[in-house]
Amino acid sequence: MKMFFGFILFIMIFFSHITKAAFMLDWQLGYSSHSENKTNLAFNDMTNHFFLGATLGKKETFYFGQNVSSITSEYKTPDSTKISTLELGPRMNWYLDDLKTLLVVLAWNPYAKGKRTPNGGSEEDISGWSYLLAFGYELKLSKNFSMGATLNYHALNISKSEVNNVSTEESTAYTSITPMLNLSFRFR
Repeated sequence: MKMFFGFILFIMIFFSHITKAAFMLDWQLGYSSHSENKTNLAFNDMTNHFFLGATLGKKETFYFGQNVSSITSEYKTPDSTKISTLELGPRMNWYLDDLKTLLVVLAWNPYAKGKRTPNGGSEEDISGWSYLLAFGYELKLSKNFSMGATLNYHALNISKSEVNNVSTEESTAYTSITPMLNLSFRFR
């Protein structure tokens, strides 16, 4: 994995000198929580999506690069369920206008691994894949820095779980629609 990131960084730096490419660091963060005391139901979710990308076009409206997502969700009922994943894959940020205010994000994460503790049971190692779709608006605060909001659709598909070295094939999906704060830093 380190060699992959090193290769991506090398390619980005190499092509940036040839084509005068621009780079982007992007962070989407979201937190939601709710509870209900009659049935002791509670829900907490912390989501972070990080992006390092580059553009080769002069308009700098299309960025392509690496996505890293970290998601932790907990459902508290009399029996609690917790899931925590790290997801990696390619991502595209596309600005629909030259002012770089309207934004579409597409990411596919073929690597999605983490831990799950279902219904207060034994902790499981889980693996699968995920994707992310987002639409948002960013306000330019300076030449290089923007801040905005996105509405994100995230789907995590678990294909394998493992408990005590016993693997089980499965097909479980977790989906969410979450508003998130978006911070972007663009530079050459």
